[in-house]
This record gives sequence, structure tokens and C-alpha cells, in this order.
Amino acid sequence: MALGPGPVAVDLFCGAGGLAYGMQLAGVGIAAGIDLDPDCEHPFEVNVGAPFRKRDVAGMSASELSALYPDELRAGARGMRPVPALLLLHEVRDR
Repeated sequence: MALGPGPVAVDLFCGAGGLAYGMQLAGVGIAAGIDLDPDCEHPFEVNVGAPFRKRDVAGMSASELSALYPDELRAGARGMRPVPALLLLHEVRDR
């Protein structure tokens, strides 16, 4: 999966990837999707083309979430912080 120069998100509670797919259409790169439901893995990866992680988000640490982003984002090369999809959605709505 190649991520472009724009914003990048990790989709928490991703389901089959509807939100992530729409965000891709809006120019947001999706680094990964996380959901507890194993039945979401195939549709998410097919619809979005990003890796799926079957995990309980509540049990993930900040460093585990950060590790899902490309190295250059973690190093701050793009000058922006990684933003989970749900937080990015709120930022877009506030504009």
C-alpha cells in the first residue's frame, strides 16, 4: 500500500471499511484498520487495500497505535502528527 503526501489515518473500529474508503476518496491515506470482528478482515482489506488488525482498541497502547503509521510520519518528516480516523473526522467537521 502506497500512502500519498496528504494526511494519514488509522481507522479505529473499522468494520468493513466504509469510512476508510470514503476518506481515501477525500485524499486521506489509510495506514491500517482495527476491529474486533474477524469477519471484517477480508472486506476491509479488499475495499481499502490497507492492513487489518484484529484487536481490541481499548487494550492498545499509544506506542502500538503509533507503530501502525509509516516511519516518516513517526519521525515527523511530514510535519504533522498521526491522527486516528475518528479524530480526523471531527477536525474536518469543525472547519
